[in-house]
Amino acid sequence: LGIIILFTYIYFRIDAVMLYYLRGAEETGWYSAAFKLIEALLLLMDAIRNALFPLLSKTYGKENSQFQQIWREAMRYLFILSLPIALGTVFLAPRIIDLLFGDAFRAASTSLEVLGLALPLLLLNSLSSNILISASKTANILRAVAIGAVANIALNCLLIPVWGSLGAACATCLSEILVFGLYYKSICEIHGGINLIALSWRPLASACCMVLILWSLAFLSLVPLVILGAASYFALL
Repeated sequence: LGIIILFTYIYFRIDAVMLYYLRGAEETGWYSAAFKLIEALLLLMDAIRNALFPLLSKTYGKENSQFQQIWREAMRYLFILSLPIALGTVFLAPRIIDLLFGDAFRAASTSLEVLGLALPLLLLNSLSSNILISASKTANILRAVAIGAVANIALNCLLIPVWGSLGAACATCLSEILVFGLYYKSICEIHGGINLIALSWRPLASACCMVLILWSLAFLSLVPLVILGAASYFALL
């Protein structure tokens, strides 16, 4: 578990280090500003994962059907919570950056848009790692995060020199897709497949309609937009 945490820390933090040495302090600041916002959202929503972990550990091996039901419902609720936040962040990124950091960090909005899209994957990967730990499959997690760390470094080497902070954000997003694919494969081998489309299409459709509503009300300030967006999303859902 300690090695898993080490590799996870590498592919979460190495992009800022590489960005600093390849493109300088200014772009590192832009990227860090965007990443901190996503990190704050992750910490808030990690409460779901932390609450479920003891229950998953307790039911695994004893009540297999209940174990499957718990993690499938957990994934469903993560889709419900993360998809509107992700699409809302993408749409409102320039305003969010402007409000929190000012004009000097306006370039951070493009990184925030890409990292916002990665938010559902970050949360699903976090939950998936707990599912595999509950099932005593730490070797599968170690393999996934090690591959993710290597891929992240390679992608940063390719993308940062060309796109700077946006390249670092893209590398993070692509690495999360890779890690999720490896996690999903491991979970399917243990418990069989899960229909992710069935779990996600309603939240995704509602979130897309929410963005259209936000676009039509773009003349409003940020706080009313967020409130109206949340209300319209849950009404549509």
